[in-house]
Amino acid sequence: MEAAGPSSPTIPAAPARSSLLPTYWRDPEYLRSVPLTSRTALDYFSLSHFFDQESTNQVLRMQNIANPQAQMPGMGKSARQQEEELKRFQGIEFVLVHSREPTGKEAVEKGDESLYVVQKRRRTSPTQTAVLETYYILNGNVHVAPDLETVLQNRLVTALDSLRASLSLARAAQARPIAPPSARIDDAKKGKSGKAMSAASGTTLGAEAVREAAAEGGAAGGAQDEDEELMEGGARSSPAPPPANSKKRPYPIASILEAPPPRQSSWSLSSLWPSSDPPPSSPLSTVGSLFTTAHHYAFSTPLGTAVTSCLVTATSLVVYWRYFRRLRSTEYVTPRDLQWRGRMLTGTCTHIGDADGFRLYHQPGPVGLRSLLFPVPKTAKALKDETLSIRLAGCDAPELAHFGKEAQPFAAEAKEALRGLVEGKTVRCDVAHVDQYRRLVATPYVWAPPYVLGRTNVSLKMVQLGLATVYRQAGAEYGAAGWLSRVLFKSKSGLGRLERAEEMARRRRRGMWSQGKGLESPAEYKKRVKREK
Repeated sequence: MEAAGPSSPTIPAAPARSSLLPTYWRDPEYLRSVPLTSRTALDYFSLSHFFDQESTNQVLRMQNIANPQAQMPGMGKSARQQEEELKRFQGIEFVLVHSREPTGKEAVEKGDESLYVVQKRRRTSPTQTAVLETYYILNGNVHVAPDLETVLQNRLVTALDSLRASLSLARAAQARPIAPPSARIDDAKKGKSGKAMSAASGTTLGAEAVREAAAEGGAAGGAQDEDEELMEGGARSSPAPPPANSKKRPYPIASILEAPPPRQSSWSLSSLWPSSDPPPSSPLSTVGSLFTTAHHYAFSTPLGTAVTSCLVTATSLVVYWRYFRRLRSTEYVTPRDLQWRGRMLTGTCTHIGDADGFRLYHQPGPVGLRSLLFPVPKTAKALKDETLSIRLAGCDAPELAHFGKEAQPFAAEAKEALRGLVEGKTVRCDVAHVDQYRRLVATPYVWAPPYVLGRTNVSLKMVQLGLATVYRQAGAEYGAAGWLSRVLFKSKSGLGRLERAEEMARRRRRGMWSQGKGLESPAEYKKRVKREK
């Protein structure tokens, strides 16, 4: 009767994956009476608790309440017609942006799923909207689309749980130990020939066969000495094969496996520990073994492959969100974006609005690939709603003529100076915050020849030229101090060097300071214009 093998290790079950969509809404009665199409999707969505009763869609529905044909399901206006009507209003609106319907009898028989995507937007003008939330209707179930943070968190938690389960499986899968050679020799002396069993290979080798193989291979004492040298780690070449006419078999491997323990008189590294206790394992070897097991498990099992795919996907999304996602306009900028990007945005200046502001086409990515990945459009139509409005931090330039008010002296010169500094060039902006006019208040930097002198602070350069003053109103930002100011003056803000540059321009009567006592600063000009209103 064969001995039973070792019991299979229990595979730990992976934790249940947390759902990204914990709640949804469904109306079976409506679906039984009205087919769900692109014309009825918004009507069906308006019945759910996700719909805002104060939205402009509800206003349109109340305006059409006197039209019985418009109130019939499926007889109303299309999604494009409804979106055109919503442009007349400002506020919260719901728009159907995508629809996928199973068409044909074969698609219905296959069970193809219907999908409708609805966006919740805030409209500020007929051409400007900001997406607040996204919903989708899948086979009649209305779900809230998860944001990127929730998706990444769920994928990372699932991957870590699966990895922990795989490591537990690796620790549980332990083979039965092999009986030591001394025990097998004792069994052979007691007459149990051929019954010594190896749990790892399942083969048996009798003691009589061992002694016969040792006698035919050479003297027993010499073989034992050679075995002892091999077990003690001594380097030894293999014995020469016997002649062709010899009946002796080659040196048997069994004599090595069944060799007695080494003599106590000879010293070896194994004598430092008792024969019953193995040498302690190194922490590095344990970590390496776990890493090897995890690596093998990750690429040889379906669960490991799925975990690896999730980790690669999550890492790719993080890298894309951090380094390669382009910000189309200020509406897309959030405090988290500025935190992830280290408050630095790089792009090309496409237009100069006034003497202290310009438009920036954001170009993320590595230095050598920005222009290839995100080339700047050539036409004004293509650039519409694709640039960021930048306001120079720390400086205030003369105001141009606007709203029927006269321009300040040196306003045109300041605008031309800013044009020469940044227009058409790669600009790196250290963003501080977003002001009340949805502009990014930032300190721009450009690289100008000779490049060995480092980058040029545009705000500081405008103050040095006498074409701007230091901005000292509410919400002022001055950027970080230069390395020289940090070393000499222990300064952390750029206010000190801006004030020193302003004082130097005043002494040398540069730019607007050449007017002397008749100078009206941009801040004083704004106060006067505000009083005149």
